Order: sequence, then structure tokens, then C-alpha cells
Amino acid sequence: MFKLSDIHYIIMQLLAECGWASKSTFDQTGYSYTYLKRNIRALLDAGYIKKRGKGARTMYALTSAGGKCLQAHNQHRYRPEMLEINRRLSRSPDRAVLRGDCAVLFSLAGYNVHPDDKPELPADCQCSADGEGGTYHDPNDVDSGVDGVRGIQGARAVHAKCDTAVGCYYDATQIKALAVDKEGSNYSRACGVLVTSDRVFRVYHSRDVAMKYGKTGEKNFIKEMHGAFHGMTALDTEGILVFGYDFTAAEHILDNYLYPDKRPKPSSRKDKNGK
Repeated sequence: MFKLSDIHYIIMQLLAECGWASKSTFDQTGYSYTYLKRNIRALLDAGYIKKRGKGARTMYALTSAGGKCLQAHNQHRYRPEMLEINRRLSRSPDRAVLRGDCAVLFSLAGYNVHPDDKPELPADCQCSADGEGGTYHDPNDVDSGVDGVRGIQGARAVHAKCDTAVGCYYDATQIKALAVDKEGSNYSRACGVLVTSDRVFRVYHSRDVAMKYGKTGEKNFIKEMHGAFHGMTALDTEGILVFGYDFTAAEHILDNYLYPDKRPKPSSRKDKNGK
């Protein structure tokens, strides 16, 4: 059994919060390629994480053994119900990796992703009286239990949860779970929702293809957002964030809104001349 170090816990904690994550996303942790590759291999060999795919399509997820390791490290933060959330996020890997990559990037950027750091839904999406969403942890304050890349959670650390959803990221499955009509947003491509001090952003990830964007599914998802976040206005739903390797998906979405007449008509709607 090898000795676990900070980087091992960071990798496992990100996967515990986010489900599946692609190989390229871990490059954003700031570690060198060789060092990161060696430590991911060590976790794979130990059975703490698993992988799927090859090359650029490689993705990783936490195993049950990795979950038990995190529980031993911090039994409060990685309790059974948290690991059950991880299992739900890890279903359907091909789709889950898009949602997971978004969550990892937001976690690394300092937004609250772990359930213990944000309010449960439905939640207030407006700033608190002091203009902040909640208590901020200094990432350099080791005594607070947070060290480095939003990572090393001390076993006795006390974590303050935000009073509102400001500064928090919620996976799309959490939003859809509150819906009365479960079928309403099945065609939504949203990966999740990011709440900032003045906007509620729908988040998408296209990877390297032009994402299919259907307005009906997205409109239904917006309705569910209104049920998930109190204090949200119509203006709040206009902002979107699109992740991907290029701007193809973003251009496709803009074309749907700006040039709807240019979209190809279904074959059933074409006239006799094929127009």
C-alpha cells in the first residue's frame, strides 16, 4: 500500500464531488503532466479510482474503495449519503463526464460544489445583506481545513455553508429532481447552473462537437430553475456559459437565437419544391 499524499486526496475529492471527469480537465489543477500522470496511475493501481476510454477520451471516476478511503480521511465530509450522490452523478458516463468536467472546473475556480458548502434546493439566489453569498474560506489558510486547490479537507475542519446559493454550482440532475413534470426537460442539454451575485447561468459542455440545442427542452429547464431558486428574475435566465474545445457549440446556440430561419426544416414541412 502506497502512502497517500495531497495530490491523491485532491483527485479523489474532486471525483467525489463531481462524478466522472476527463483526463484533460485534471491538467487545470496546476500539477505537471508527468507528476499528475504518475499519481493518477498510482490511484488506478490501488483501485481507488477507475477509468474509461483511451487517449483524449480517457475519463476517471471514484470507486467504492476510493470512497472508503475518503471516509477514513474525513468521515463527516464524505459520509455515506455524500457517496450516494457521487454514485448518482457517475451514471451514464458519456453524458456524466460533461457535467463532471464543468463541476471540476468550477470547484477549481473557487465556487462551492460540495453539498456541505451550499444550501439545499430550493434556495435563495439573491445576495445576503452584506452583499456576499456566504462565508469565504481562504484557500491558503491550512487551519481552516482548506489547502491548495480547494482540496485537502482536514478531519476536524469546520465548514461554513453559504446562506444563499450565490457562489454555488448545482448539477442539472439536482434541478430536474425537483420538477413536477419529470419529462419536461429531458431534452435539455444543460449540465448545471452557476449562481453568481447578479446572474444565474445555465452551463453547457459540448466537448469537441456541435451540441444539439433544442429550445423546448431548455425552456422547460428554465421553468424548473424558477422552482429551484427563489428570487430569480427573467433577466437572470438569459445568461449561459458554454464549455468546449472551440467555439462551434456557442456559434450553434447563437444561430438558433439570432437566425432561426436558417435552420433546416424537418422533411415533413418541406414544400413540393423541396424548400
